[in-house]
Amino acid sequence: MQALTLFEEKYINLLTWELSSSDFEKWIYNEKTLETFFTQDIFTSILSLDYSTPSFKYSLRILVEWYVDNNKVSSLVDTREMIKSLTSIMKRDGNEISALQEIYNFYCDWYDFLRDLAMNYGLPSFNIETNDKLLQNIYPDVSLDAEIIINHIISWKIRLSWTRNEVGGYMEYIEIKK
Repeated sequence: MQALTLFEEKYINLLTWELSSSDFEKWIYNEKTLETFFTQDIFTSILSLDYSTPSFKYSLRILVEWYVDNNKVSSLVDTREMIKSLTSIMKRDGNEISALQEIYNFYCDWYDFLRDLAMNYGLPSFNIETNDKLLQNIYPDVSLDAEIIINHIISWKIRLSWTRNEVGGYMEYIEIKK
């Protein structure tokens, strides 16, 4: 995988909530290399975005799509978000239910290697009345399962990747390295 450009790194940080929209906006205004990275029209449009609105990320995505590797960015965003959710499950940080639900959503987005975690723990977490009992019954097993998946991602046994499918949308796939 090619190294990220400075813009891609900041863009990923924005998309994964590691960088606030206001900090991203400040960076855009202060980073002089962006003036030559983008065409003048695109750069002016990026500067003109209203970073206080939730829709600015969509507008930004449209503006920068020719300047970033969207497959790489999407893969890295998913990887970071997945590791964040799995870590939350492992650490029992108080966000376990939403993290389990996020894992279920990833599974529904074609990440089949999450099937056991998603079906055994994620799907039941949507039943609000039984969440306290669920959390009492699934530890330490769910934590161990989450740790195994994180280790596979970190060691590149599982790599999240995106590719364009025949109808023009994006279909993600898993590449398991032996």
